[in-house]
Amino acid sequence: MAYRSSSQRHAPPSPTQIDLFLEVGRRLDAKGWVAANDGNLSVRESDGTFLVSASGAPKGYLRRDQILRVDSEGKVLSGEGRPSSELGLHLTIYRERPDVSAVVHAHPPVSTAYAVAREPLDACVLPELVLTLGRIPIAPYATPGTPELGASIVDAIRTHDAVLLANHGAVTAGKDLESAYFTMERVEHGARILLYAHLLGRVTPLGTSEVERLLATSGPRAGGPIPCVPADTAVGSDAHRHRETGDEVSVPGTPRVPASLEGADAMDLARVIREVLAERLE
Repeated sequence: MAYRSSSQRHAPPSPTQIDLFLEVGRRLDAKGWVAANDGNLSVRESDGTFLVSASGAPKGYLRRDQILRVDSEGKVLSGEGRPSSELGLHLTIYRERPDVSAVVHAHPPVSTAYAVAREPLDACVLPELVLTLGRIPIAPYATPGTPELGASIVDAIRTHDAVLLANHGAVTAGKDLESAYFTMERVEHGARILLYAHLLGRVTPLGTSEVERLLATSGPRAGGPIPCVPADTAVGSDAHRHRETGDEVSVPGTPRVPASLEGADAMDLARVIREVLAERLE
């Protein structure tokens, strides 16, 4: 995608919108979800143009002059520098989702680890995720900064507000920049909990009837992705046998926690996790 400045003049972004860009960038950096100049942010404006972080701008130290205005083809309308090299990813989402007005792309470590392992976050284990995000799919790998990256998420982003990018990171969409950020927060929080459960050696999914009751008693959902339902492959080959009962499911290849650690405090749990990771890295 070629970028060139336009002679047409546009009003600068509102101070409130700029402040939100800076705040979300700081949050992503403070949580360790972007390293150096990783990640990118964008917003759809009411006039059909888009605000996007500049290429090479560190999100934790984003400056006001590093937020550019571009048109639907990616041409710079106001601001200095070049837009993010992954602007095409953002524009694809806006084309596919008229209801979306903001996009966040980052590399939160645990979610990205699932993306590297090509493991979608599709186990129905947390009521909050079932209600807000449902299944979080993985888009096929595509080279960052190329048109193929945008094309890789088309199918998934049509029905999901969060998508893992194979061997790359995660992208989330929302009605505004803060809601897109909070979706990223939910994705990483859920991924971390699921990782800990796998390390502990067992995952207990919600049964189909439990999910149905959850959806029936939660009240109207605010649109967004289709809620997940327990799948036979969500937690391994034994999932089908346990999906209705909600029994514990042992994850193959993962050690069970010794009985002596039942009721263990955070320090004990951290030690077990370190030992498991050390064994797998040997």
